[in-house]
Parts: sequence; structure tokens; C-alpha cells
Amino acid sequence: MAQPPEQQPPPQPDFHLIGNRLTGLADQVNVHPTELAEGGIQQLDTVAGKIHLMPNLPVVQQGHLAQQVQDILQRLDAIVARQDVMQVSINNLQVAMQVGMANLQAGLRMVPMQLRNAASSMTAPILIPQNDQIAPPGFPFNKLAIVTIDAVNAQAAAQYLGLPPLPDNATVEDRRQQLVDYLGCVYP
Repeated sequence: MAQPPEQQPPPQPDFHLIGNRLTGLADQVNVHPTELAEGGIQQLDTVAGKIHLMPNLPVVQQGHLAQQVQDILQRLDAIVARQDVMQVSINNLQVAMQVGMANLQAGLRMVPMQLRNAASSMTAPILIPQNDQIAPPGFPFNKLAIVTIDAVNAQAAAQYLGLPPLPDNATVEDRRQQLVDYLGCVYP
């Protein structure tokens, strides 16, 4: 009686070979985990592209390993997509920080002028930011002039100083206060 042919166990994946292939892929694109943490998102895209070729390896096409590789590839794609969204968020934060820093620096440049104006008398000339244009007629050059300025001249002075426009229904007191706050002209 003939013996049934001995069944050979399915070949085991060569994990050493797979590890060498992954290391080779990383070396080809010159990516290491520390570089990815330091902003190598474009490099991660390159690695993802190389890893997407893994299902073509003969050792990966066997059984459950192929499904595991597909699962890993799906997770990798999700990570890359999230990193793209994170990069957009980081870029938006950088822009917001730059705008905030520019506003802070502009405000700090005004402090010496505002301190000087705050300490000056009501009739002493006030300091104003440098401007290439000639001051409009009626521009207040001291605290007393600011306290007594009319709405039209206050609006022209604010425009000359580059202040944001107030609503049309703003009172003359609102317009004077805008000048006082900007120039630092504290008065008793």
C-alpha cells in the first residue's frame, strides 16, 4: 500500500529578508525615524510609495502576510493624509504667529513716543510716528489741540496716522479718544 505523499508545511516568510528589504527602502530614500520627526513629510511620502511596492515581493504574496501588508499600507496612507492636514495647520499657525509678532513689534516701537507724550504738558509739542506725508490742516500737535479737535479734523488726523476708521456714527469724543490712546496723550 502506497503511503500518501508527505505534506510539506507552507513556506514560512523570511522575516530577515523582509527586514533587509525595508532597511534597503529606507536607505534608498535616505530616511530614518529621527528625520521623519524633524519634518520629513515629503520623505515619508517617498517611503510610502516604496512600501506600496511591497505586495509585489514574492514572499509577501503568500497567505495572511499579504493581508497584513495591505493593512499596514492603509494605515500608512492614513498617517500620510493626517500629516498633510497637520502641515496645513502648522503653516496657518506660523502665519498667525508672524502676524502677531509684527503687531507686537509695531506696538513696542510706539512705547517710547507714548511715554514721552504722556509726560508732556498740555501745550508741549507731541511726538508722532514718522510719516512721509504732510500732516493735514488742523492736525493736533499738542494735547490741548487733541482735547479741542473737531470730528472732521480728528478723522483726518486718524487717517494720517494710519488708524482704523471708526464707524460713521462715532462721536467727536470717540475720535479724540482714538488719538489719545494711539499717541499716549494722557491728560488730567
